[in-house]
Amino acid sequence: MNASIRLAGPIALGCCLLAGCAVGLGAHPLTHAQAQAVQPRPAPDVAQTVEGMTSLVVRVPIDAPPEQVWQQLAVRYGDVHQWSGPIADSGMEAGHTEGRSGAVRSCTLGPDSPIGKGETFSETILQWDPARRFFAAGVDDGFYPMRKVVQEYWVDAGPNGGTVVTTQFHFDLSFPMGKGTRLVSRLRPQVVTSLLGLKHLVERGDAQRAQDAQFLRRTYPAVYRDNEVG
Repeated sequence: MNASIRLAGPIALGCCLLAGCAVGLGAHPLTHAQAQAVQPRPAPDVAQTVEGMTSLVVRVPIDAPPEQVWQQLAVRYGDVHQWSGPIADSGMEAGHTEGRSGAVRSCTLGPDSPIGKGETFSETILQWDPARRFFAAGVDDGFYPMRKVVQEYWVDAGPNGGTVVTTQFHFDLSFPMGKGTRLVSRLRPQVVTSLLGLKHLVERGDAQRAQDAQFLRRTYPAVYRDNEVG
């Protein structure tokens, strides 16, 4: 998420009083059509349409076997802080040990997060298909103005060996922020950077640099270009 969508204090307070501050799937469950749209299926080439949400798709190659990538990304669902720079800390919630359907993790945003610094939120795996190496997770709570957030992941064998990770990020903003289509160009670089952290960790075993956005920009410029990020 991007700092530019944060409202000034009095304005944000007024919006909350008018529209309610409740965010996340706990307060705003997916509709039937939205839930059907994130069922297991092949990875999309372009962003797909999900009723009432804005979507973007990102694709990142990783020089490692798909099963190794799946283990780090999906099975070790609670370890996202090891590779996603904005996440300062993460872990599985009580009663959950690894990725599976219904697994819940908590995440705390750190000082490098463009929005929500210090906020802690939970995410639940909504769809889990290890045979396809696909899963989808939604934010249960969160912070204004992200009303709904669902993210899908596919881990596929690459055409020339290795792995391609595809992620599709779906979001819906609270009133009066609109549909959020203007945010896609700002969100896309952050999603690319996050998956590049996964790439760097899996390929190099270097968790510190995996969370360094400037290092990733310098090291993997072609991946940004391939995802239409200048």
